[in-house]
Amino acid sequence: MLKNLISMPKMLIDVTLGDQQQRNLSMLLLRDFVMFVRRGTNVVASWRLREWNWISQ
Repeated sequence: MLKNLISMPKMLIDVTLGDQQQRNLSMLLLRDFVMFVRRGTNVVASWRLREWNWISQ
């Protein structure tokens, strides 16, 4: 499922753009994806931490 979500935009890029533009856009998408994942893990981590603090009181 996740693999399909990642590969679909790449296929669209392959079709619509040339080599150089394609590489640039792929890097941008990858960076955005990494930022998104990092933000997600930060949110989960802080939520877990709050939960743990609440339990330990």
